Amino acid sequence: KSQKQKFKRGDLLKGRSRALLWGQNIGCEGAAAMEFVDTGAPQAAPPPMKHSGPAPVSITDVKVVNAVAPFGDPLRFEVTFECTAPLAGDLEWSIVYVGSADDNSRDQTLVEVEVGPVPAGTSRFELVGDAPNPTLIPPDDLMGVTVVLVCCGYVGQEFLRIGYYVNNEAPEGVEPTVQSVVRTLLADQPRVTRLDIDWSVPPPPEEE
Repeated sequence: KSQKQKFKRGDLLKGRSRALLWGQNIGCEGAAAMEFVDTGAPQAAPPPMKHSGPAPVSITDVKVVNAVAPFGDPLRFEVTFECTAPLAGDLEWSIVYVGSADDNSRDQTLVEVEVGPVPAGTSRFELVGDAPNPTLIPPDDLMGVTVVLVCCGYVGQEFLRIGYYVNNEAPEGVEPTVQSVVRTLLADQPRVTRLDIDWSVPPPPEEE
């Protein structure tokens, strides 16, 4: 599995996950259903980050599809991005749920997918991650405010991280469960972090 560059929080949790995505290259007729599966295959550590000219990829819009939903529902984001030229490798996307503000080992990687091939132009897809496992969250952190991160990288180099505040609460007098707890993402208040990377790094060869 691709190693992640350290950003504001520590390394993402190890594990494997799977997601079904739909994708469309805007301006082309029709849309193609796509399935991306994390193989879990080990890869070499990414090279040091360095700036190599203007970034060929610009994330133009990320919409939270289900900002208010039961805690047990998947998290869904509609992502739109522009690319000035076809990419040699895939874009690496992930969703991370911060289980504890004091312990980054409680972070849960809800999904990791590789999106590609990436053509020049504007593209859109839906990124879907499973709900976090409540048994892996400290009891004192199950309710209240936390953070969900949407991350994107290229050849093991993370260049974008979008953080959304999340509030989990149950109606008064109702026992908290994965269906009774309401998860609310503050979709209009994202915190965006960008980092320059070396876009000239070639992707690893595909296994035959």
